[in-house]
Amino acid sequence: MNRAYQLLVLVAVFAFTERTALGAEPAKSSALDALDAKDIPPEELPKGAPKELVGIIRAAGQTASVYCVGFSPDGSKLATGGLGQFVQVWDLKTLKLSEQFPPNKTSTLSVAFPTNDRLLALADFAKCRLWAVGEKADKPKDILTGSNCAYQQVAVDSTGRRVALDTDDGVQVYDLSTTPPTVLYSLKSGDYVVAMAFSKDGKMLATATRERLCVWQVDAKEVKKLVEYKTEQTSAFLAVCCSRSGDTVVVATGAGALVVKDGKLVRTLDPHKKAVVGAVFLGDDAWPLLTADDEGRLLVCSEEGKVLADISTKAEFLALALSHDRRYAATGNKDGTAYIFRLPVVK
Repeated sequence: MNRAYQLLVLVAVFAFTERTALGAEPAKSSALDALDAKDIPPEELPKGAPKELVGIIRAAGQTASVYCVGFSPDGSKLATGGLGQFVQVWDLKTLKLSEQFPPNKTSTLSVAFPTNDRLLALADFAKCRLWAVGEKADKPKDILTGSNCAYQQVAVDSTGRRVALDTDDGVQVYDLSTTPPTVLYSLKSGDYVVAMAFSKDGKMLATATRERLCVWQVDAKEVKKLVEYKTEQTSAFLAVCCSRSGDTVVVATGAGALVVKDGKLVRTLDPHKKAVVGAVFLGDDAWPLLTADDEGRLLVCSEEGKVLADISTKAEFLALALSHDRRYAATGNKDGTAYIFRLPVVK
């Protein structure tokens, strides 16, 4: 996988909630629940579309790919971003554009809502910007400075208070509740971080460089590195997700998904034959796992690697995001669209 393609498939996947769609009754999102495939215009509905596809968004006025997507905590909004594009916010009740922010000169690689009315957008070789959603602000508030690296990710914890960002001084975990944001922790990852994600309860943070995976405990006064795994494979790490306990991490790579437990590689998930661009745990602690690949497949897999649900499309996925109630997923696609899926309930 060449460097340019690595940039296309970088994703940020955020786990924000403590409750699961597979166990305790989750908080409902009326906007998402109201979506119906019957409302998709026939000219927009792909041939052979799966029944789980309930919404399609086409980035307004854009022709480039959608590199990143992110749900607001209440499930009422979806943010999209990409190459030289406006960062756009969509009303999920109507699937219409509600507002957009001026484009970056390069690429927007990550978007995330710390709260329903605030949006973080991170561009390569640029600053992490905080937008006030709904206030129609002409200019963003540049709050954080990222690393001098083309592969950047931002991760927000379940409270919306803490954000992790790779910088030239390592991964910094900031407190967004202060003005300006203050550094809570500084993690020495050893190289530029290409993917990171908090666990669902925010106590763990998984970071992945080009060849090293680490899990950090970030809920104490002092940060502890709990897991470290170094790979000799050549396929790039593209995304990562972490169990609540921190003992299990799944890494999406250009050649499938790796399951690492207690610092050891225990399994490669075989169903994906191509690049896996996103992975996120759906269960209270970890399993089952939702993955997306660049051939348009969403898979729900068990810990043993059994496919519990297969949602196949003809799209080329570049990004994956999960709603806070873990019942809906969004993908950013190469053709400039974003798909919204209602996930099946699996046992």
